[in-house]
Amino acid sequence: MKVKVGIVGTGIQSYFQARGWLTHPNAEIVAACDIDEWKLEQKAEAWGVKKTYTNYDELVKDPEINAVDIILPHYLHADCAIKAAEAGKHVLLQKPMAMSTKECDAIISAVKKAGIKLMCLENYMFYPPIEKAKELIVKGEIGRPNIIRIESNYGFGGVSKDLVEDQAKEGIGSSPWRVDKKQSGGTWIFDDGVHHFAVARWLMSTDEKKRNEIKSVFAFIDLEKERPGVIVWEHSDGGYGNLSYSEQADIELKLLDVHGRYGTLHEGFHVIGTKGIIWVTRCTERMLGEPPVILYNAEEGKRITFEDISDDWSYSQVRAVHHFIDCVINDEEPKTTTEDGKKCAQVAYAVHKSAREGKAIEVGTVHQLPF
Repeated sequence: MKVKVGIVGTGIQSYFQARGWLTHPNAEIVAACDIDEWKLEQKAEAWGVKKTYTNYDELVKDPEINAVDIILPHYLHADCAIKAAEAGKHVLLQKPMAMSTKECDAIISAVKKAGIKLMCLENYMFYPPIEKAKELIVKGEIGRPNIIRIESNYGFGGVSKDLVEDQAKEGIGSSPWRVDKKQSGGTWIFDDGVHHFAVARWLMSTDEKKRNEIKSVFAFIDLEKERPGVIVWEHSDGGYGNLSYSEQADIELKLLDVHGRYGTLHEGFHVIGTKGIIWVTRCTERMLGEPPVILYNAEEGKRITFEDISDDWSYSQVRAVHHFIDCVINDEEPKTTTEDGKKCAQVAYAVHKSAREGKAIEVGTVHQLPF
């Protein structure tokens, strides 16, 4: 079987995801779709695609296509995913899943009825240093996790020259929809935060497949820019977490340009267990210059660094796409399911409510964004 995909949306994320489709032996990009005809033409040429569409409804009718990769503004996710499922196409859906619980449930219902595969593309869970952290946690190297700390530092400075040149070649333009909260769901909590909520749910469980759900949240956030801020939470199966959003708006984080390719954003993950600690020192960028993963096992008094790990963030996108293709071919459940997508979105809904009301909010009691 060959998975023949139509890529819907030719913005910056398609630049990364197309690599996954182009490098899998059993996949083929057969069509591309975008309302921006110039970008569409540039991407079609770069990917070697002959079929192009400016109308999504026409693309899902194409009998040659058996899967769609939806890389669209967040407010379009539900409608497009449901139409694809109803047309019998497998769906790779960019996070966050949808703008409300109602939309998430509608997607889940359509997927079950159609009997197709839908994977919410949560690429951070395919990032090798985070996967190594999970492997060490499952092996019991830090005992039972009880705290996870996540930091996200953002500053000015743009992206490095090689990415700018690559983007120019492929016709990547700006994304004005991201600053319209009714279309994007906000600037950071919904778009970026779901990455971190997904990682926290996964790393705080000692079981390879199970998640330790985020039970309740309390947030202090600059509601206009959504940075700076701090979000704290409680896990349902024990343990706590926090996510800090900083903003260095008055400086240029030049180190990020030196050590990374994808912009001025540094992230770190710090998991503390009953007998040890794991640090994942990078993700999108490589500001610190430390090994990607560091383990300290207090019980055995050992400190181990893991340096022979691919730490290129874009590789996580490729691996996520490959995983989805393999799941379609082998009829397997994706690593990040529709339920995972829904639960991570619900954490973001609760964070917004907490920040506005100044109190802890139980996840699952808030069903949409405030915009």
